[in-house]
Amino acid sequence: MSETDNHTPPATLAELRVQIDAIDGELLALLNRRAKVAEQVGEIKRREGSPFFRPDRVAQVIDKIQSANKGPLKDVHVAAVWREIM
Repeated sequence: MSETDNHTPPATLAELRVQIDAIDGELLALLNRRAKVAEQVGEIKRREGSPFFRPDRVAQVIDKIQSANKGPLKDVHVAAVWREIM
């Protein structure tokens, strides 16, 4: 069923940009929440004398995220984003 079949007019460019702006705000808030938790992890690792960066953990997280990815982003792009985040 196309959008015209259910009598919903297509979104305008301005409406779509408003949606993207709202999602960007949500993403920023989530990234900052994640960063706060990562800081806590770093503090525990510092106290324990553990290495902060563990490539095996990065690979584990990326594998998990790629397994959950339903698109439309390609797994390779999801991995690149998560490498930047981590």
